[in-house]
Amino acid sequence: MAQLRLQWMPEFEKVISPKKTAMFYQIDRRLGLMVELHLSSQIPLVKPWPNTIPMKALPHTLRSSAMASQSSVLLCGVCASS
Repeated sequence: MAQLRLQWMPEFEKVISPKKTAMFYQIDRRLGLMVELHLSSQIPLVKPWPNTIPMKALPHTLRSSAMASQSSVLLCGVCASS
């Protein structure tokens, strides 16, 4: 996508000023980010697996680095088996 934008930049600058071209690309990028955000918000979150542990069971150092909104932490397959 970036190559396509760079390819069309000279064509835009022929018609509108470089400043307006830059503004167009900034607005285009922000609109694209908004679309991505909207689409990603429609994807449901993964449900916790049976091998999750409650946040209360974690050591304080791990708990403080984990997100406060999480109620459990998913263990990797190696950690869960040990």
